[in-house]
Amino acid sequence: MIATLFASLTAFIATNTDDLFINMLLFSAAADKKQIFAIVQGKFLGTARLLIISGSAAFGLQFLAGNRLWLLGFVPVAIGIKELLACIKGNNDREETIASTGAVNTAFITLASGADNIGVYIPLLAGFNLWQMGLAALVFFAMTGLFCILGKKLADMSALKFFMGKYRPVITPVIYIALGLYIIFC
Repeated sequence: MIATLFASLTAFIATNTDDLFINMLLFSAAADKKQIFAIVQGKFLGTARLLIISGSAAFGLQFLAGNRLWLLGFVPVAIGIKELLACIKGNNDREETIASTGAVNTAFITLASGADNIGVYIPLLAGFNLWQMGLAALVFFAMTGLFCILGKKLADMSALKFFMGKYRPVITPVIYIALGLYIIFC
């Protein structure tokens, strides 16, 4: 259970460090409590969609892949290396423009920025049984709520905006690589 919690937490943090920056952008554009609530709704809808896609694929892989699931750990390692190389080359232009902060738009932004999430969640969830998948989903939803709170708080702090903008391109790939190595070796 502790390993499942740790792996789920690590996967969420690895794939949503960049999403925290998007949360900051969304919350900084919110004009009132109604828009803030719509952003939170959208974040949960987007997370649910990512989990449904990843869980479905992972469930299918449990029957097909057998004892070779560890090979899927190379996906987050590859994503991490690709992002790290992009950071070194200075090609890290992943910031999205936020035109609207409605629940549906926020859900689509979460889903669109979640390709890396799916690439990490599928191999992680494929190694879990149904109970562990449920626990991982609870962790992901709890962390979505926490990241919404953090995003709102950070949107109001200019010094952290600078830090996230500067160091996120390095932190995220390192976490992806570590998570991939965890999937490969554990």
